Amino acid sequence: MDRFGKFVALLGLSAAAAMAASRAEVETSVTRFGAIFVAEFEDVGTLHCADPLSPVCTLPVRVRVSRILKDQDSQGLAPSEIHVNLVQSVSDGSDRLPYFWSGRKVQAGQAYVVVAPSQKTLAAMIESPAEIEPVTKESDPVADVELILNSASLPLTLQAQAAAEAVVSPKAPHSYFLSRYAAELLRVGTPLDTSALTQALIGSSAAAFSEDGRMALLAHLSASSVPIDRRHDELVQVFVTLVTRYFLMQSDQAPARTRVDGTLLKDTGRRSGDLHSANPGVRAGGSPPAGGFAFRRRTTDPAEKRAAVRR
Repeated sequence: MDRFGKFVALLGLSAAAAMAASRAEVETSVTRFGAIFVAEFEDVGTLHCADPLSPVCTLPVRVRVSRILKDQDSQGLAPSEIHVNLVQSVSDGSDRLPYFWSGRKVQAGQAYVVVAPSQKTLAAMIESPAEIEPVTKESDPVADVELILNSASLPLTLQAQAAAEAVVSPKAPHSYFLSRYAAELLRVGTPLDTSALTQALIGSSAAAFSEDGRMALLAHLSASSVPIDRRHDELVQVFVTLVTRYFLMQSDQAPARTRVDGTLLKDTGRRSGDLHSANPGVRAGGSPPAGGFAFRRRTTDPAEKRAAVRR
């Protein structure tokens, strides 16, 4: 092959590599699991334990499935009212509780985006989900899931642009789902692919993400930037910028206390919203009601587990 032929071949290989990179798969729980829907807890019954000494109990709940966001396997999932039995295990003092709903505070009026592997029934998916994210006034996980699903088939550059537009102009604070998606885009994309998203995150206000969303974003950026190399320079830049911004925001919001000499002092003690104590998704709150044990969130997400180990 002459020099010109080699040059053309190299151009072809470079173009193929660039196209492959632009189509790099961005995997999060939203793209990985087959079923996503909104479940509203309408009525919570009394916790039932077969034996007073039994470590395993069940909690009957009437649930209204109000929206189907993803039915990947075309099971014919549809809005409906169903009854489920949530299995909860009494804590023995360790962090290893064997059932998903163990340690969670369950109350009527709660609503969740449920992410689950495709199973035979909606009830089975609620009883054993992969992840849940609360639907509250503080964030809009439904819109975040819809954005990710609508963007998933696009080239990576367009996915990053869609995420960037959502960060720049949030209709409501973004949830854990968009935090995870944005961090993953930065991890798998090239600086050229993700430049719009990088700039959007660096220039974003703290209000662009919910409190849980901010802490999840930092956790995933931290996990994605190890090992550090030139490819992740932009990711590290975003992480450092946001850590500084969120830390300063918390310092400004900390309640003032008075010294003995009468001067004011900011409370710098750890709070529920700081990086070390944050639980992306549902968090604890108060003493357990009659219908459920005190909350403790566990995750199946590898990035969160790696971040927790480093902390």
